[in-house]
Amino acid sequence: MMGVAGVLGAALLCAIHGATVEKTLFEDDDGARTFRAFNPTQAEETYSMVTTNRLWSQIFGVAFSNKRWLHFFMLFVPITGLWMSAVGVVGLALNLRAYDFVS
Repeated sequence: MMGVAGVLGAALLCAIHGATVEKTLFEDDDGARTFRAFNPTQAEETYSMVTTNRLWSQIFGVAFSNKRWLHFFMLFVPITGLWMSAVGVVGLALNLRAYDFVS
């Protein structure tokens, strides 16, 4: 069950991440979004972390101190979910049924 929850939670976090980035993008002077001209080596930020924290705290009641904690959390949930589902599949393959050792 943890595997299913982790995989579905990962899908939810992916959707929320896309919506969050899309909602908090900065706009240029000519009305075009900065995301279209994104360069990985640029010095300035593309989206507002303050707006992101406000959005996450309103929806989930959780605010992250910086982008690294946010992205670590969003990486940790799917990886944990995939590992839990793999452990579940191995347990089924080896016929290890939890709570059935008494009978």
